[in-house]
Amino acid sequence: MERDKDFEKISAHRHIVICGDNINALSILRSLGEKGLKPTVIVLKEGHIPLVSKCRYVGELIECDTFKKSFETLFSMGDKDCPPFVYTSDDNHQCVLDLHYEKLKGR
Repeated sequence: MERDKDFEKISAHRHIVICGDNINALSILRSLGEKGLKPTVIVLKEGHIPLVSKCRYVGELIECDTFKKSFETLFSMGDKDCPPFVYTSDDNHQCVLDLHYEKLKGR
């Protein structure tokens, strides 16, 4: 029963995966999906056969043409009352989040 209460708390938040269209992103999506979470995915289109858009664990898919556009989209999704969990699939995305930590904090 304790696990159910924890899951309710966690699932009340929005889960956002910001990623490239790669195998790392699929692993994150599968891990979340197997726990019953369907995240919003902000994916940077990379010009090859799409992977992430075919994943059954995606709740909402937002495709972006540029790295900058993907972060503008993320920055617009904050909710002060129920801040989202944000997952990244690679070091490049994580570095940008780190650089903008103050802007993201509390959103």
